[in-house]
Amino acid sequence: MNIGLDMLFVGPFHMGVFGAALATTLSQLTAGVGSLLYAIRFNDYFRISRRLFSFHRRIAWETVRLGLPMAMQWGLIAISTTSLQSFVNRFGTTAVAAYTTTSRIDQLVQQPFGSLSMALSSYCGQNYGAGLNSRIRLGFKDSMLAMAVVSTLMTLFMQFQGHSVVGMFVTEEEVRQLGSTALRITSLFYLFLGTIYVTRGVLNGVGDAFFSFLNGIVEMICRIFLPYLLVLIPAVGVQSIWLTAGLTWMLAGLTCIPRYLWWSRRLSRRTGSDTHPEAEIQSSERQ
Repeated sequence: MNIGLDMLFVGPFHMGVFGAALATTLSQLTAGVGSLLYAIRFNDYFRISRRLFSFHRRIAWETVRLGLPMAMQWGLIAISTTSLQSFVNRFGTTAVAAYTTTSRIDQLVQQPFGSLSMALSSYCGQNYGAGLNSRIRLGFKDSMLAMAVVSTLMTLFMQFQGHSVVGMFVTEEEVRQLGSTALRITSLFYLFLGTIYVTRGVLNGVGDAFFSFLNGIVEMICRIFLPYLLVLIPAVGVQSIWLTAGLTWMLAGLTCIPRYLWWSRRLSRRTGSDTHPEAEIQSSERQ
């Protein structure tokens, strides 16, 4: 719907930027209302009865405690992305077009990482509540392995087929050349990008949502200050845009690992022993 309305509003209706914004708003509104109606129709959890309209202070506090830091994290990332966009604009229309195109491609690459992160949050939350803490470590290990495989394949694909991928979105050869160079830079850091998603998924699942906010601060600082430092290197130039993105992923990913290791040790102390996951699962099933 978003794509279709974009073509309609910007094309025949000549509504420009406002038309693109209106298309996004209407498509999101439709998707949101549709999702809610579908959920109410097919899922009992969304059917709220009159007796449930009572305020529970503990539940409300837990919702705010877990949700607010993540909301602030995304707010910080949005601020830093806007700052980086202003830096990109300094290099002219070719750089802006290449940055816009490669950003969309990188967003597509992030989709499997985002899905993995959401699945991990639910998985780790359930096992944390059930006391099956070794399964959390097993889930982290297996997810890191799956992420590493995906990121490696995507890195190889962008290294050798980046020019063709960019060509699916733009036709100007100058933009295609710069975009393919940009993808070869950012794809080298996909492993760190996936690490961010996996570790955040685990940490959010065990209730450490505040770390997402702190990690968002790291990303904001990197995106605001790194490009102005990198551009001082004569050989870097416009490529500082995509080096900033990659180095931001790397630094943010590296800060996630110590936090996960701290939580892993805490989980071990909570269980009193480092039980093998399969033995822990069998014990739970017997109970």
